[in-house]
Amino acid sequence: MTKKKFVSFCIFVVIISAVIFYYNSEKIISYFQNKEWELADSVGSVSLSTNYIKAEGTFSKLILVGNNYIKGYSNEAKEEFDIFASFQDVTCDSNGDYMVIAEKNGTVVYLICGNEKVWENTIPGNIYSVYVNKNGYVAVTYKQSGYKSLVKIISPTGIELFTSYLASTYALDVAITNDNKTLAIAEVDTEGIHVTSAIKIIDINNLDNSNVKRFDLDENSLIVNIEYTEKNELLILTDSSVKIIKNDEIVEMLKYSYPSTMNITIENCKNVVALEKEEKGLFDVKYKLCIYSYGNQLDKKEYELYDLPKQIKAMNNIIVVAMQNELLVINTNGKLVKKCDISRDLKSLVIFDNTNMIGLIFRDKIEFIKI
Repeated sequence: MTKKKFVSFCIFVVIISAVIFYYNSEKIISYFQNKEWELADSVGSVSLSTNYIKAEGTFSKLILVGNNYIKGYSNEAKEEFDIFASFQDVTCDSNGDYMVIAEKNGTVVYLICGNEKVWENTIPGNIYSVYVNKNGYVAVTYKQSGYKSLVKIISPTGIELFTSYLASTYALDVAITNDNKTLAIAEVDTEGIHVTSAIKIIDINNLDNSNVKRFDLDENSLIVNIEYTEKNELLILTDSSVKIIKNDEIVEMLKYSYPSTMNITIENCKNVVALEKEEKGLFDVKYKLCIYSYGNQLDKKEYELYDLPKQIKAMNNIIVVAMQNELLVINTNGKLVKKCDISRDLKSLVIFDNTNMIGLIFRDKIEFIKI
């Protein structure tokens, strides 16, 4: 190779490298800035049958629900139980080592704890959602003639404790405190000129109507989700803000709006996690994962993403972000702690409640990733 050709070749390599860096600069810089992260390891996989409907993570299990089964897998990707049950569609929820499962628009509800079915109850109406707290107290929301919604509370042993009847409002969401003493119902009234939302707080141990507290929200404010924190303070996610009930008062913590806030969740009960988009120009769009911890003041941490994520799940102290070709595990301080490559056909992901494992659900298998 002549000296002239060699110089031309070097210039060509420099130009190509510069172009690659220009289009991937954020990813490359992020890679070196987050030096504390480690590769997440796979511990195994299981085949996924065609009649799979839903998956949830409990403290120690990944539970699969199919048309004719409820199966539980350990964090070593080993099947530990297989319970026969018949479903067309399901609604389910998990917390701690409990999972509650019901046929959507059906009448039968199951509670799973560890490797066992604890109880199976029949509800006198059409079920449309279920909830369980970490101690196994279940709330079943259903429809029945004469009422728009009913919420039935069932103990961890399957005893029906009481039913709340909503004649003129729809129950959007429910939550039970960690001490099992209080039920919160988010309800909406669509019959007036304006849509109105409210929170009803019920003392489970004293059902006298005089003990029921009601908190009205602003007109046209729609409740999306409610969750109790570890301190038994109620978080409220609406379509435009995050609020908290403290000392019998509703306090606004955060306002947001679409499309700058593309996604927001309060489901990990420790932080508000939001995906925010910043447009600086036609081809200059940035995405940030914003983590708000709540105390006396709202503390914000950020993690910059190099592209639009496919999925985001948050639980306890971690946020799992599925990008196009890789999985990012970010802590609540906004630091990348684990990552691994994934294929493009990821359908969904499940976090074990102990936050040590993730189940990646693909078209034909589930991959178990240790984090």
